[in-house]
Amino acid sequence: MSNYALAVDIGGTFTDVVLRSGSGQTWVDKTLTSTNFYGTATQAYGGAVPLPANLQPLAAAVLGAQTSFTGSRSDDAWMPSGKIQYQLTPAAMLYFSYAKGFKAGVPTGGTTNGVAVPPVLPEHVNAYEAGIKSKWFDNRLLLNLDVFRSDYTDQQVESAIFTPLGVPVFEVTNAGSSRSQGVEFEGQWAVNSNFRLSSNVTYLDSYYVSYPNVTLTGVQTYCRANPAVAYCAMQFPGGVPALQDLSGHPTEFAPRWSGDVSAAYSADLPHNYRFSTEIGGYFSSNYNYANNGTDDPLLQQSGYVRLDGRLSFESVDQRWAVDLIGKNLTDRIIVAAGTGGTSLPSSLGSLLLQRQMTRNFALQFRYHW
Repeated sequence: MSNYALAVDIGGTFTDVVLRSGSGQTWVDKTLTSTNFYGTATQAYGGAVPLPANLQPLAAAVLGAQTSFTGSRSDDAWMPSGKIQYQLTPAAMLYFSYAKGFKAGVPTGGTTNGVAVPPVLPEHVNAYEAGIKSKWFDNRLLLNLDVFRSDYTDQQVESAIFTPLGVPVFEVTNAGSSRSQGVEFEGQWAVNSNFRLSSNVTYLDSYYVSYPNVTLTGVQTYCRANPAVAYCAMQFPGGVPALQDLSGHPTEFAPRWSGDVSAAYSADLPHNYRFSTEIGGYFSSNYNYANNGTDDPLLQQSGYVRLDGRLSFESVDQRWAVDLIGKNLTDRIIVAAGTGGTSLPSSLGSLLLQRQMTRNFALQFRYHW
């Protein structure tokens, strides 16, 4: 793949108003050759011996149909940007910015589970942001607030096609459009020379404006093939269509509320030593963690609070330090990624999950020279 970019940046200053603008032209050429087969591994992370030809169809039925193709594509985009800021006071500034973003398309070809892989078009975004940055009371209090909005067209998202045995095979496709908008707050308060409080809070409204013809979740796939099962008849009394429409539904990993609150304390000790400690809580409301699982309750992370902490003992000149670090002290189960699959009729659904690390502690030694 090769990338070429041409950028122009123009700026100007008028008393308390600062103007900045820029633009860039990007060209992206991609060539992709893909060949897959099923076999047995000869190494932990590489090397494989193909299965005999008569077993390849059986493996494909379980893991998905084979695909082999060579494709290429070229994309280009003009990406203008601009920013204006106004200095209210020496310690407070208003600003507004605009930027256009671009992600090149992906060469595609062949089929996935017998379904032709559609072309993956370039993704474009128009991003707007306005806010205020300020410091108060001799820089002891920091208050920042901004509102933002990003409008995506042809957003590149990952969805899954399930084999008859419930194994997901992933593919990247384009959602028609989506919108991400919200408010962010940042605050820091130095109560005194030893004690500091800080907080970051985000309100987010992120959803697909248009996203028709989405592949089914694992449960939907199962219930489409088994409509008489009691659970399926209750959840989908009208049956399950071949595809779903997620227009108006939230995007993945987009909690309505999220942020963190922390407190830090430090104190000087005799003989030029210093003790410090910090505890913080990261919080999040519920969110979906799979594109094609927006309607699937199996693919939703509930709201949570995760506590982290740190104890430090160091020299006053910060030449060396010893830290005891604790993560996820309440041992919350937090899903980082996942998808839903279906297995045997006796088991309606199964999950493939990646979770964040459970409660853990680390001892760290730092030395600066």
